Amino acid sequence: MTKQQVWEACQKIAPNYNFDPKLIFAICLQESEQKKDGSFSPDVARLEQGYYRKYVEPLELATTSEVLLSASYGITQMMGLSLKEVGYFDWYYRQCTLDMQKLLGHPLSQFAIPSAIDAYVVNLDWMINFSCKYLNRKRELAKGDLWLTLKYWNGSSNYPDKVLAKMKGLQ
Repeated sequence: MTKQQVWEACQKIAPNYNFDPKLIFAICLQESEQKKDGSFSPDVARLEQGYYRKYVEPLELATTSEVLLSASYGITQMMGLSLKEVGYFDWYYRQCTLDMQKLLGHPLSQFAIPSAIDAYVVNLDWMINFSCKYLNRKRELAKGDLWLTLKYWNGSSNYPDKVLAKMKGLQ
């Protein structure tokens, strides 16, 4: 995905959540693996082992599902568990045909989660939309404070400053 495609998706979707497209684009720039030509690599996943132990293992899902929920994906590196929290897996399951739903079993099965993640990382609009949904939840927790919203998104104390600097540098 090119920078232009990502920027256009941010412009189209971010306002639906009352976010500045530059903010969402800055998150994409901060989070996503980029190729030498500047294009984005949305299919890069990062496993967060500590996250697995703390948040996902207690769910007692199939091992494959737990591992996939403990990794981050897409151009904003949304955690699998965060996608679950904003209803992505249920939404994806409902998009499937009845035959496919029968094959998958249920939205959090060891078959459904990989299928949903594979679809997520190739659909730019889905990545931006569900990232905005999740960021909106963080903004609500932060009572509108942008710096705190970004801190809740990532957890690192210097993350908000990095994203805000990238956002400021955008024309």
